Amino acid sequence: MKKSTAITLISLLAVAAIAFAILYITSNNSKNKQIDTLTAEAAGNMATIRSLTKDVADRDAVIETLNADTADKAAKIETLEKDTAGKAATIKTLEADTADKAAKIETLEKDTTDKAATIKTLEADAADKAAKIETLEKDAADKAAAIKTLEADTADKAAKIETLEADAADKAAKIETLEADAADKAAKIETLEADAADKAAKIETLEADTADKAAKIETLEADTADKAAKIETLEADAADKAAKIESLEKDTTDKAAKIETLEADAAGKAATIKTLEKDTTDKAAKIETLEADAADKAAKIETLEKDTTDKAAKIETLEADAADKAAKIETLEADTADKAAKIETLEADTAGKDAAIKTLETDAADKAAKIETLKADTAAKASRIEALEADAAEKAAKIETLEADAAEKAGKIEELNTDAASKAAQIETLIAEVTEKVEQITALNTDVADKAARIDELNAAEADKTAQIENLNAIVAEKTAKIESLNADVAEKMAQIKELNTDKTDKAAKIEELNADTADKAATIETLQADVAAKASRIESLEADAAEKATKIETLEADVAAKAEKIDDLNNEAAKKTQEITALTQEKTEMNEYVTELENFVVEILSALPANAFDTSASAEPDGIGVVRTITIKKGTNPNVRARPSSRADILSNAKSGEEYLVLDISANSWYKIKLENGVTGWVNGHYATLSEVKFSDQENGAEETAE
Repeated sequence: MKKSTAITLISLLAVAAIAFAILYITSNNSKNKQIDTLTAEAAGNMATIRSLTKDVADRDAVIETLNADTADKAAKIETLEKDTAGKAATIKTLEADTADKAAKIETLEKDTTDKAATIKTLEADAADKAAKIETLEKDAADKAAAIKTLEADTADKAAKIETLEADAADKAAKIETLEADAADKAAKIETLEADAADKAAKIETLEADTADKAAKIETLEADTADKAAKIETLEADAADKAAKIESLEKDTTDKAAKIETLEADAAGKAATIKTLEKDTTDKAAKIETLEADAADKAAKIETLEKDTTDKAAKIETLEADAADKAAKIETLEADTADKAAKIETLEADTAGKDAAIKTLETDAADKAAKIETLKADTAAKASRIEALEADAAEKAAKIETLEADAAEKAGKIEELNTDAASKAAQIETLIAEVTEKVEQITALNTDVADKAARIDELNAAEADKTAQIENLNAIVAEKTAKIESLNADVAEKMAQIKELNTDKTDKAAKIEELNADTADKAATIETLQADVAAKASRIESLEADAAEKATKIETLEADVAAKAEKIDDLNNEAAKKTQEITALTQEKTEMNEYVTELENFVVEILSALPANAFDTSASAEPDGIGVVRTITIKKGTNPNVRARPSSRADILSNAKSGEEYLVLDISANSWYKIKLENGVTGWVNGHYATLSEVKFSDQENGAEETAE
């Protein structure tokens, strides 16, 4: 009876176990099919993601090629602009030299004109002196004839006293002639005195004008000296500002290099962090921002290039900024492609890096803080550079204004000095003429006095004729000396005329030489201007090509953004599928736990029965009851136990090296769910564990263990 009851109980238990096994197998198969379906869909999505990622990488390569071509075009533009600036500077130098030569020509022509006027004055004076010599020679001849007449008359008077009265009448006639000559000389004296007074008035006017010009020259020279001092101060300040700008630019370059190094280091460290896909999206956004900024800078460059060469410094700054942005774009695009290529690999092999990730995250945060500090410092330095450059430009404009003003004042000073020299020459000429007129007046007064004395002597007595003859001889000698003096003066004036003509010829030759040089410089300027125009046309062509490349880059980047968005959608869908797989796996785990409990219950019952309680001929036993899976942690490892089957999930605790744990569930990506001694339940990466399975059968109520 007891045996029958036991057999019945065992049969019921076996039937129940078989029913539960059938239900478990049916449910488990259904769940496995769903998991397989979702896994296949996830694999398909991953294949699509890989295809899109490869397409994005190909597009990034095209973008990089276009950016490199754009950078090359920008370098050519910069070279052409530098060459154009050099040619412009050469043109400016040649134009300045041409203006200087023109000023010299004008000065030489003015000097030649002054010399021609001086020659005319000297020739007129020489002609006047020649006329006076002729008059004096005629007068001397008349005096010599008068001496001969007087000598003959004296001899005749000595022989013929009776003809004295007739001779007295003749002398009276001569006295009348001499009185008329004296009146004529007095009229000439009045004329000369009036002319001397007029010349004296002119001299006073010229001297007053010269004094006024001298005062103006002193004022202009003082103003020029003050402007020169200001220019020196501004130039020194501009040099100081330029040195500061150079120092700041060097510091900015160093900081930019440090930023790039830190960003590259942070990018390398962040490669193993959980947010690679989000980082890829952020980098794409940064690419769009930087390319938009580069396009904006390119537009500003095109606008600024139409301005004068004063904007060249700003153009270079903007082009350097655009080149820097292009370099950052290339770095970010390369980093994006690298990140996209490493996403799949890093998802499969990121376990065990948690401690390193913490260190790297701390280092990355520190580097990011340093980057922000350096960026803020760079921005402040850039702002200061812009302020200093604006100040330097303002100072340069003031210097140019002051230099132009100084040049104008110097021209006025030179003009006034030339005018003062001309007036001084005129004053000297007039003083010489006045002196000469005074000498002539003195001579004529002396001559009049002599004539009056002679008239008195002739009127007094015939006996004085011998004294008159001697006096006339003295007068003849004086006139002869005056004639010689005038001849010497005429010779001197002729020598001056010859010297001035020679100087005039030299100045004319120099003017021709300067005109020829000016023509050559003008031809050179035309050639350089044609070259500058050709370079400007080339720059426009290269900029148009660069704009076209920028448009292509924008199109490709828009396509990349669309692909990235599609990748995000597929990743989201894969995440949903993963969640479904996790839910099904959880259900399966719960079912396995229930079956395991049932198996344990059956095993306990079977263990409690005697060995002869079974009659194998009377009943059929199921082939198997269930499987128990365990994992053994590999030696030398203490893997993290995470909240979810992902290397990005939160860390709950650590599994111990060499310990064995019961497997509660297995994820699609080879993670095992275990329960620790302290009751914590979590997931361990299968890379750090060895899986074992224990299969139960009804043979001898034992268990068979297999390992995988």
